[in-house]
Amino acid sequence: MSAHDNSRDTYLRSIRRARRRAELRSDETQHLIDESRRLIEQSHQILKRVKPGKNPRSGHLTRTDSCEGPSHAKRERELQLQAAKEFRVQFLMNETGITEAQARELVGMIGLDASSLLREARLLRKNK
Repeated sequence: MSAHDNSRDTYLRSIRRARRRAELRSDETQHLIDESRRLIEQSHQILKRVKPGKNPRSGHLTRTDSCEGPSHAKRERELQLQAAKEFRVQFLMNETGITEAQARELVGMIGLDASSLLREARLLRKNK
């Protein structure tokens, strides 16, 4: 085997590895897209339960809860927050490879700030 054949084989192996990595990233990206679509659909379902109304003081159009009451509005906010937290957990797991429990703990401690979550998740994975 000549040096030329050896370098050609090395080049072909590196091409194959790059293709495999691209395929894995493509699968991860598709999973994130599917998860985003699911969360968007969930948000649309929440918004369908909200009807437009008028603010009695100003007369401007506002959004009022269809069930009329502060407890229902609070429940809607909780559902939206829960969906956002779940999205961040899935995102951290897919992006950094940390476990679901670790991702949930980070979201609980830090909140929803994506850059802070990513930084801490990467540090957590690195120290593993």
